[in-house]
Amino acid sequence: MPPTNARPPGIHVVIGIAIGIAVGIACGSAVKRGPAERLMQGVSGADASIEQACELTARRCTACHDIDRVLYANPSEPSHWRNYIGRMRRMRGSGISIQDGDVILRCLVARSFGEAGLRELDDGP
Repeated sequence: MPPTNARPPGIHVVIGIAIGIAVGIACGSAVKRGPAERLMQGVSGADASIEQACELTARRCTACHDIDRVLYANPSEPSHWRNYIGRMRRMRGSGISIQDGDVILRCLVARSFGEAGLRELDDGP
């Protein structure tokens, strides 16, 4: 039987519970985002072709590793993504064709370098 002189929880307990709920909601919404949505998070004003490119990127990249590996990569110029994709494409079982590699490149360059990076890609080496 509980004690009859029990006090209601103090304000610090109530605040702690509220913070816990807020963190849980914030983390829960981040976890629910799929890899393609997480890739698109870094792209502002992208057209439908970039969205589709990021969907393909998410499918191909997560076949072998977690999308975080892509999200935390920090290439210093767009051509670095081309080299990286080439290495991944040659991995057995990657499923990345040459055409897929070109599409994936557009997503990753848009994400890392924006419109300026895409223009640099389009202008060629």
